[in-house]
Amino acid sequence: NTDAQTYIINETLEDKNHLKVNFESFLPSLMSELHAKNIQSVIVEGGKRTLNAFISTNCWDEARVFTSNKQLGGGMTAPIFEKHSFKTIALDNDSLSFYLNI
Repeated sequence: NTDAQTYIINETLEDKNHLKVNFESFLPSLMSELHAKNIQSVIVEGGKRTLNAFISTNCWDEARVFTSNKQLGGGMTAPIFEKHSFKTIALDNDSLSFYLNI
């Protein structure tokens, strides 16, 4: 739909629908381009590799981690946020933790 602008991320073309970024430093380059377009918020729902890429390049401000007591079977372990302030709230038998990149 046309409710929000959609950008195609690439290395060669810059126009109304395309953002040109340096793939060798992908995340910092992407964040700079989004900032230049006055985009102040990005929601990332990714797997372990994607989330760890944002964490390791320090391209994040806040993370929210849902934890459940239910066994979900196979899958990957969530990233670990060390040395970051957080608070946790209870949601029935589950919890929601907020981590801030200070």
